[in-house]
Amino acid sequence: MRITVILLLITFGACSVTAPDGPSPLLPDSGMTDNPGADAGVAPTDGGQNVPGCVDDSLEANDDQGTSAPIERAEDEELIACPGNEDWYWIEIGENQRKRIILQHDGAGDIDLQILNNEAEFAVSVERRGRSITSAWIDDETKLFVRVTNASRRASNYSLSVEVEMNRCRNDRYENNNSAGGAERITGGEHNDLTFCGDVDYYRFSAPADSDIRAVVDGPTELVLELLDDSGDRVISTAQERDGDQVLEHRSEREGVYFLKVSGPETLETAYDLLLEREVDGNNSCDQAETIELVRNERVVIEGSTRGLNNTYEPSCGHRNNEPRSAAADAVYALVVPEGGGTLVAEMVSQTDGFDPVLSLRSTCADVETELNCNDDHRGGEDMRRTDARFREQVEAGTYYLIADGFRTTSGDFELRVTLAYEEPDPGPTCDTAQRIEIPDNGRLSIPIENENARRQYAPRTCAERSRGQGRERAFVFTLDNPSQLTAYTGFSDRGDSYDTVVYLLRGCGGLDEIACHDDIGEENKLSRISDVELAAGTYTIVADGFYERSVGAVNLVLEFTEP
Repeated sequence: MRITVILLLITFGACSVTAPDGPSPLLPDSGMTDNPGADAGVAPTDGGQNVPGCVDDSLEANDDQGTSAPIERAEDEELIACPGNEDWYWIEIGENQRKRIILQHDGAGDIDLQILNNEAEFAVSVERRGRSITSAWIDDETKLFVRVTNASRRASNYSLSVEVEMNRCRNDRYENNNSAGGAERITGGEHNDLTFCGDVDYYRFSAPADSDIRAVVDGPTELVLELLDDSGDRVISTAQERDGDQVLEHRSEREGVYFLKVSGPETLETAYDLLLEREVDGNNSCDQAETIELVRNERVVIEGSTRGLNNTYEPSCGHRNNEPRSAAADAVYALVVPEGGGTLVAEMVSQTDGFDPVLSLRSTCADVETELNCNDDHRGGEDMRRTDARFREQVEAGTYYLIADGFRTTSGDFELRVTLAYEEPDPGPTCDTAQRIEIPDNGRLSIPIENENARRQYAPRTCAERSRGQGRERAFVFTLDNPSQLTAYTGFSDRGDSYDTVVYLLRGCGGLDEIACHDDIGEENKLSRISDVELAAGTYTIVADGFYERSVGAVNLVLEFTEP
């Protein structure tokens, strides 16, 4: 039924090119690194330039989406991924086609392949194996962009190839479900964007005794919908046409497994939607949501299960990038956050082999547009496995809805842990509470700073305009008995990651006016420095601020006083 044509498998060059060591690049002018764990004070190689010793391949300069090269040109080339330099390509999927991209590399660098849409969002998942990276099949008629990066300090040779298959009929996410033995497990709810390609589709579900089962197929009238018993052979009920749909209604006589069978002419190729409704007990909807009253810094542990529940809600994560959203069963919890809010920490740990948990948080239960956070794979931590889910979200007082879901169609038992973390905020610096410092005889003072719990009170006035009042700062007051010249800067600390700082000097205690202000030392070095500021005798306030509220970490504020 499906014809396969494999095209253009290209091998890669064996030579390697070594480039000098250099840190990974930062996002220019953003105030943040592209890696939240990276040191924000390092000034690495510019993202649009190769380091010395790394020779451009024949497709340069294709360093951004606007200069991307057709991927067909890349298939006959020996390509080079230089540290700090992105390679961009574009690919189009034609009618009745599907394609996948294969990257092979020499292992010298840290090569990554990403498939992005026009908005630079991830569009297709990839699989890494040894020195090969292979994308999932792409069967939408669309244009996508391919980005190749090298996060290491060594250049790497690589090649790109494209496999093409001609599709007479596009597979849906439930293939191969062409027999009762291979039937896709589904829950109640909507299952859209399905395809019938002339072979029978089977779906398996469970239902309690004495419950109403209703299934609807929205598609051509040639399709036949049947309900089968747990053997997968005997037909219990057949759908009837009603308003253009195939509608099946049945009262179950027993608790257990049932099958839905969608069949039709072998020559029929069509899309269809499937709706399954059944009676389910449990917190499977907003109306049935289990309410949890949260108390600050107290963990709530819930033993729950999504077995037998419906696919009532669909989170934004928990599905492959080229698929519709998760179609797994879900349980709903209403979390009541007390006055003052806090940081909501939620963990969902699987208790069933093969169950891949997904957590979604909403402010309005039935509205996915109000989703605040969604996590599929937390990738470890404490006793959590790679596939367990976890997130942290700052919340104000109110009611929030936590949806315990599963990846794709998986379901099972889980342990849900919810904590409302809260820490009394540091009162922060004011004229009265700012730390007073004494200038040592040698004129040099290094002050360790950690600003995670600092208050947002001061704001720079003459630099870092985008910061406004959002940063978290520490302020220090000192008094000069004699005129002096001041140089002040933030430097790296061994107590943790640095952050994007702003340093400014105010006249008087509390700051009558701003004397000097500085944001970034360099385009990619987010530390700050004011130099050779001449000061008269008197009292001054110096502030080490964060560019954004999320700019938190550890730095040293160094003050150097010399004679003017």
